[in-house]
Amino acid sequence: MKALVYLGPCQKALEERRKPALLAATDAIVRMTRTTLSDIDLRIVQGDVPSCRPGRILGREGFGVIDEAGPSVTAFRPGDPVLISAVSTCGQCAACRRRMPSRCRDGGWLLGHRIDGTQAHYVRIPHADTSLYPVPPGTDEESLVMLSDLLPAADPGSEPDRGPAITHWFRFDRIVAAYDDFALAAGAHRLRVIIQT
Repeated sequence: MKALVYLGPCQKALEERRKPALLAATDAIVRMTRTTLSDIDLRIVQGDVPSCRPGRILGREGFGVIDEAGPSVTAFRPGDPVLISAVSTCGQCAACRRRMPSRCRDGGWLLGHRIDGTQAHYVRIPHADTSLYPVPPGTDEESLVMLSDLLPAADPGSEPDRGPAITHWFRFDRIVAAYDDFALAAGAHRLRVIIQT
C-alpha cells in the first residue's frame, strides 16, 4: 500500500508499505477513503514534535470502511463505514470514565504519532469499539471527514457533574465557528477559545 511517511525534519515521502495487521483482539483495520492533513501533521514534518520518530506514517483522522475486525470488536464488522477519531480511547481507564480521552492510559494521540496513521490505504485502529464512530449509509464523506478531528476534541475537559468545560487552541480561525457551534450544541456551559497567530 502507499503511505505518506515522516522521514525527519522537513522530510517526507510517499512509500510502499505493508498492509497493517491486527495486533490485539480489540483492533480493526480500516480501508481509508478520505483523510485530511492536520496542522499537527505539518508540525511533525517541520520537526516540532520530537516524540514522533522518523519512519512513522502520518495522519490521525479520516473516514473509511472496516476491512477486518478483531474478535473482541462488537460495534463494527467488515463493510461498515466509520469515522476515525483523532483521539484513540480504551473506554475503560479512569481518564476515559471521566470523559477525558486525550489522557487515556492506553490511547490519546496515537495515530500518526506513536503508531502509524491514516495517510495510507489502510490503518490499524486500536480500541475500535471506542475509537471509531459509525456512519449512516449515504452520508457525505467529504463533509463528514472534517468532524473526525473536531468531534473528539469537543469534550476534552468534561466535568460530569457540572457539564463540559472546553478549552481548545486553534491555529486557524476559520474552524473556530464550526467548533463553537458543535461544542455549544453538545452542551458546553462555557467555551474558551484561544487563537494562535
